[in-house]
Amino acid sequence: MLYSTVRQALVWFVIVLACVVVEGGLLARAPELLLWVPPLQLVARLTVGIVLGFGLTVAFVVGRLRAQQQLLAVRDEARAANALKSVFLASFSHEIRTPLNGVLGTADGLLAGPLPPPVREQLLIIQRSGSSLLRTINDVLELSRVESGRVELFPVAADLPTLLAEVVDLFRARATAAGLELSLDLAPGHAGSVMVDDLRLRQVVQNLVSNAVKFTHRGHVRVTLSGARDAQGLETTRIAVIDSGPGIAPEAAARLFAVFTQARPR
Repeated sequence: MLYSTVRQALVWFVIVLACVVVEGGLLARAPELLLWVPPLQLVARLTVGIVLGFGLTVAFVVGRLRAQQQLLAVRDEARAANALKSVFLASFSHEIRTPLNGVLGTADGLLAGPLPPPVREQLLIIQRSGSSLLRTINDVLELSRVESGRVELFPVAADLPTLLAEVVDLFRARATAAGLELSLDLAPGHAGSVMVDDLRLRQVVQNLVSNAVKFTHRGHVRVTLSGARDAQGLETTRIAVIDSGPGIAPEAAARLFAVFTQARPR
C-alpha cells in the first residue's frame, strides 16, 4: 500500500518536472524568447516549478498515508464492534432459551394429559411456535457464519402441506382479528414430501404471511402450493403467498432485499 502511494506521487512529480524541462527546452531552442524572460526570473520560475512539484508530491504522500491510517482505524473499530456484538448475541440467545425451554416443557406436560380439543389445538400452536422460535434463536449463535456468507443448509424430508398448514395456523388468529380470510390452497399435482431445509423454508413463508397480514386491511391472504412436471421429468414446486393488499410499487421493488428497508414504512 505504501509502495503504491509513493509510486503515484512520483508519477505526479515526474509530470511537473517534465513540464519544467519542456519549458526550459523551448526557451533554449528559441533564444529570442529569452528577451522577454530575464535570467533571474527564468531561474526563479524553474526553481518554483521544481519546488512546487516536490511539495505536491510530499503533500500527496502524506495525505494518502493519513487517509489509509484513518481507514485502518475505522476497520479495527468495526471489527471490535462486531466481536462485541457476537458476544452479546450469544449471551442474549442463551438468556432467551432458558425461559423458552420452560414454556415448551410446560406445553409438553399439558399435552400429555386429557384436554378439550380447542385447548389442545391452541397448545399445539404454542408448542410449534416455541419450537420454531427456539431453532431461530439457536441460529443466532451462528451469526458469524451468516455474515461471512457461509450459511449451511440441512435438507430433510419435509411434508410441505403440513408445514404450510402449521404456518397458516400461526397467523389465523391475527388474520381473523383483522377481518381477513386466511386460507391454504393445495393444487393438484403438488409435491407432498421434498428434501428441503424446513427451518429456512418456514422462516421465509412466515415472513411473507406476516407481511401479507400486516399490510392487508381487507380481503384475503392465500397461501398456495402447486407443482408441475416438464417434458424432461423435472418437477417444480411453487409456494406463493397472495393477498388483496396494496401491493408493491415498481420503484420500491429494487429495495426489497435491502437491510431494514420497507417499501411503505408507514
